[in-house]
Amino acid sequence: MALPAVMAGLSVATSALGAIGSYQQGQAANKAATRNWKYQNQVREAEWKQRLSIWGTKKVQFSQEIDASNLAAQIAYSQAQTSLNRSWQSAILQNEQDVIDSLKAEGDIEASAAERGVGGVSVRRAVRSNLATLGRRQAMRSRFLTESEEKFNSSNERIRRALKGRQNKLYSQVAIQPTPDVAPPAPVLQNNTFGLLAGLAGAAVDGFSTHKEWGGKNPFTGEDYK
Repeated sequence: MALPAVMAGLSVATSALGAIGSYQQGQAANKAATRNWKYQNQVREAEWKQRLSIWGTKKVQFSQEIDASNLAAQIAYSQAQTSLNRSWQSAILQNEQDVIDSLKAEGDIEASAAERGVGGVSVRRAVRSNLATLGRRQAMRSRFLTESEEKFNSSNERIRRALKGRQNKLYSQVAIQPTPDVAPPAPVLQNNTFGLLAGLAGAAVDGFSTHKEWGGKNPFTGEDYK
């Protein structure tokens, strides 16, 4: 009667070992899936921190470049204004000199006419010609100043457009704040405990079946299996 018990025990052991092996494999698979999931999250976090660091550096560079471009524009504006101011100063000095020269020329005309005993129409004609020369010089100077004003305004507009274009390009490099990648989904773990219990229960059933097949008696009643 010992043989049925031995065979039943071998059957139970074999089935139980299979169930335990499956359980261990399932647990190992769960651990591997969890490790891989944690690793993916670590990589995601590291890449996110790197992108934030790069973006932070770009923002600092952006601020510095904006300050530099504003300074360069102010220098350019100042140079254009200085050039215009010099044109006006030169025009004023030249105009003063022309007026002085015109008055002197008029005095010379009148003095020469008096010495020669000439007067009347010829003197007036000479004075008008002298005044016309002064007028032409002033008109040329006025046109020069108008052109200088136009060049000044055009230069300032070019500076403004260049500054805006430069700063827009700089802003485009930091306008969009980086965002982290989508987190990897958590692994779906196997319910190995239920499988183990089911396997052990199956091992017990196999043991009873083997015990019965080998002629064993029911251990609970001591009688033959029915």
